[in-house]
Amino acid sequence: MKGNYKPLWVFYIGILLFHISVTQIKAQAIDTIYSTDEIFAMEVLRYNPGNILLAATFSCVSKSTDYGVTWTTSNFDTLIGCSDISFNTENSNIGLLATGVALSKTTDGGTNWFYTNQLDYTFFVNINPYFPDIIFVWGAEDPLLGPFHFYRSLDSGVTWLDSLGDLRVFEPQFHPDNSNVAYAHKSTKILKTTDTGETWSVIWGSGNNLMIEAIRIYPNNPDVLYFGGDGIFYKTTDGGLQWNGIDSALKVIEPDYHISCLLVDEDIYGRLYIGLRNLGNTKTGLYLTEDDGKSWKQIYNEAIFDIEADSESPRNIYCVADDNYKNIAIRLLDTFHVTGINEVKDIQPDGYYLYQNYPNPFNSSTKIKFEIPGQARNDIAFVILKVYDILGREVATLVKEEKPTGEYEVEFNASKIPGGVYFYQLKAGSFIQTKKMILLK
Repeated sequence: MKGNYKPLWVFYIGILLFHISVTQIKAQAIDTIYSTDEIFAMEVLRYNPGNILLAATFSCVSKSTDYGVTWTTSNFDTLIGCSDISFNTENSNIGLLATGVALSKTTDGGTNWFYTNQLDYTFFVNINPYFPDIIFVWGAEDPLLGPFHFYRSLDSGVTWLDSLGDLRVFEPQFHPDNSNVAYAHKSTKILKTTDTGETWSVIWGSGNNLMIEAIRIYPNNPDVLYFGGDGIFYKTTDGGLQWNGIDSALKVIEPDYHISCLLVDEDIYGRLYIGLRNLGNTKTGLYLTEDDGKSWKQIYNEAIFDIEADSESPRNIYCVADDNYKNIAIRLLDTFHVTGINEVKDIQPDGYYLYQNYPNPFNSSTKIKFEIPGQARNDIAFVILKVYDILGREVATLVKEEKPTGEYEVEFNASKIPGGVYFYQLKAGSFIQTKKMILLK
């Protein structure tokens, strides 16, 4: 959404930061939904289920309306690439695209784009999600030499106010109730505006030149903000007057961590995801905390550059990751709200594996695959695979018998039950794992 992982100027000057290969952690089912040379920005239309847009190097904007199963790519010629994308939350047909030529616009939800003949060489664009008449854009007269400009519009882009100078404001976080207030990061500083971007003040600064790369506001209490970057992870509960480090547990599992992106859970205080990467390629990935940083769970084990989520329940979470010289977009269900049955978090003997059902979401029937390892109960295990509804009531028993070592696939026919969220649980010896699935009707 905010294009905060590979700015367009990096592409221009030809700097290759790093490339690593992706390995999926079996404890979490993750679907790869898109793969390309470079993904510069991602936008999830929160209130349009299944709608995702990706801005790539030369292919302009690719769009999916079915959770990433199929994609269409616009024919718009950006000449020298896209760098950021942002949509109007009140009218999802309206979106803006920062490109190396000029600010571009769509009026049909991203299918077609056109140049606005405004603001040449734009790098970042941010439409205020709460007051969409307010738009922030950062651009330049020349992408390498400048001078740089910070543009503001208070009338949906009809007119622009220009602040000439090196005001590079990254990833603005807008106050949900006060249109004058926003936060952002720049280099080693956290900035705040109380006059809709006309002036900015420093509310946190690093004295040791540690770079900041991600910031998020907690919408249900906008005095709460988190930011992270190169070995730093801080939180404020008073709008930036005081900041406290909350990375003690994170340093234990990843001493040289670098936070590239953040995603807060708007409904559960202290629950958030972070994307980690580092130049050493030791341990990187997607991590979750449910207790405000006191403990962490690894969800994915490769570099993550962006995290977004929709408004469904459970949420679909989308990430941009690195995959051996290519960017990929991945999707996973936020499957950590389990109601009515006990969830065992990734306690797996070696070799056991319960796959995510496919397709998911599904209509009428879906397939569930699981693996039974060798050297378990003399190569035979007693297996139980059951389906539960959201209240924990048993819906179906798919498997209840001894199974020898091997891979198995069973079909779940849900034609006679109502649509909604269901859970399927595999038990084999001491192994227990539960996953979510969605039945659409």
